[in-house]
Amino acid sequence: CVVEIQETPRVTVLKLTQRRSAGRRSRRELFSGQVEASLASVAKLMRAAYYLAVFLVLLLRLIAYALLLLPAFSKLGWDYFHNPYIRRGLRYGQKSRNFLDIYLPTEAGRRLHGKPDSPMPVVVSVMGGAWVIGHRLWNVQLANRLADAGVIVVAVDYRNFPSATLPEMLDDIDQAMNWIFTHIAEYGGDAENVVLLGQSAGAHLSSMLLLREWSDLEAPAWSVSDLKAFVGISGVYDLVSQSEYMDSIGVYPFLEHFCVSGDLKASSPSHLLPSLGRAVERLPDVHLFHGEADTSVPTTSTVRFAEQLLRAGARRVEVKLKPGISHSHPIVEGPLGNCHDQVELILPALFGAEEALARQMQLPLGLSMPRPVLDLASLLMPF
Repeated sequence: CVVEIQETPRVTVLKLTQRRSAGRRSRRELFSGQVEASLASVAKLMRAAYYLAVFLVLLLRLIAYALLLLPAFSKLGWDYFHNPYIRRGLRYGQKSRNFLDIYLPTEAGRRLHGKPDSPMPVVVSVMGGAWVIGHRLWNVQLANRLADAGVIVVAVDYRNFPSATLPEMLDDIDQAMNWIFTHIAEYGGDAENVVLLGQSAGAHLSSMLLLREWSDLEAPAWSVSDLKAFVGISGVYDLVSQSEYMDSIGVYPFLEHFCVSGDLKASSPSHLLPSLGRAVERLPDVHLFHGEADTSVPTTSTVRFAEQLLRAGARRVEVKLKPGISHSHPIVEGPLGNCHDQVELILPALFGAEEALARQMQLPLGLSMPRPVLDLASLLMPF
């Protein structure tokens, strides 16, 4: 009994000591967890503030850019609404933004065509806008130039994010292609001589559509094999890499929000190519262009996509990288300075090198702005 009486307090003291020690550890761990959570919240808040600051700077630059080029934009807008050769706002579907414009060749273009009774070549143009501000009006300079060269241009509109997800954007463009191949002959177009062009986000959507057509059932009115060529300008072909790049320059990487289940790989042409097998061999000729001064989409996007196309078995892929050219230059500043990189890619794809050069030599000078103004605009342009 004496032994039990002496040992019991010792055991009790030991248990109390262990409980107190465990309690102190628990409080330290709780405090440490609270500190880590607070630091994580502060980091997220600071990151959000950084994204907002970058967005505001880009927005101010865009406003300044638009104001600087407002005289040219006003002239282009006036011409767009008063040009008798443009069939504006034709509906191809029942959804919002399911409209397209058809630019018919001008008198000069018809003379260059030289064959009154034969159908004219067609370019279907899908412009970019970061999947958010895309609009068919962005095609106006390219379309006017090609109309002077005797080419019909169809400028396609489509729903943007957040009004639509990526599959819905693709459905819109697919439906537009069905309409074009069904009706373009009514406007004098040659359904057997059609080039699909996409710029930036439009190049991503267009290339995605080409690859999707081989994995789904053939569209009722068109198929990929109906196209003579695909022209991609400053395209985004790998959303995984683009999202990482956007984050690195302080632009909020929102791309996963319009992809199904946020799956960037499944929404990237570069990552879809290996699953197509020999179907890649049936793609039309591919012509890719990228400016080496592009700070919105790295040139590696185009270079790697071209390499992947060739490895997958594409029959013809051409890449042109041009020094000193920014992301917006081919569609805005370039044409305003009578530099038409897109036209120089498209005409050879339609007519061959010799006839393309002959047509370019006969094209009239378009709207032109002073070089210093365009240089300043290029510095202000945030994209």
